[in-house]
Amino acid sequence: MITKEMTKEQRRELSRFLYGDEELPKDFVIIEEREKNTKCVQYFFDPSYKLDVGPKKIENALKEEIDKPIVGSIVAYYINRIHLRHLGVVAEEKNGIIYVISKWGNLVLKHPLHQVPDNMGNEIRFYKNPKNYSTTHQ
Repeated sequence: MITKEMTKEQRRELSRFLYGDEELPKDFVIIEEREKNTKCVQYFFDPSYKLDVGPKKIENALKEEIDKPIVGSIVAYYINRIHLRHLGVVAEEKNGIIYVISKWGNLVLKHPLHQVPDNMGNEIRFYKNPKNYSTTHQ
């Protein structure tokens, strides 16, 4: 588990984007646009939106915690160590920066690991990806 940290400038840039005042922050890439009324968890497990994704499926996927992120591993963002708030998958490491693919609102983004809104969590854990969920979206 690691604690999420952003610089003040990264936090400002992200905040301006989220509130519609600015363009996408640098180092962010839009992968695709999706329905806004679906959650990141639904996109992560079933981008076709055909399956029912419930707590049991999430629990089964987050069984084997790993110390370091590897391409294809699950990234889980928590608040106060117990409240799972957001999921993604490690896409790549480039120039020392780890990039994650995850769904925010109606956008599927590739973004730096630590650059997520505060309400998505302040602690990050990595899990072995049992079925390589969402790695096909890269």
